[in-house]
Amino acid sequence: MTELGYESSAAQVAYQYKDICDIFIIAKEDAHLAPEILEMGIKPLVGSILMNTLEDKINLAKFIVSQFND
Repeated sequence: MTELGYESSAAQVAYQYKDICDIFIIAKEDAHLAPEILEMGIKPLVGSILMNTLEDKINLAKFIVSQFND
């Protein structure tokens, strides 16, 4: 993002995608950006997003799917 002249943050990435996405998953470390993302009209989901292991990948997939099973 910085190479393009933008701030390097989850909120800036969300802003770049605001016209095509209504949900955006952010890391727990970026939870403080959730209100800013919500103001863009995007629902922020805060969770563990690093996928270093197969278990991490499965847990992230389960987290995402669980958000749609309300």
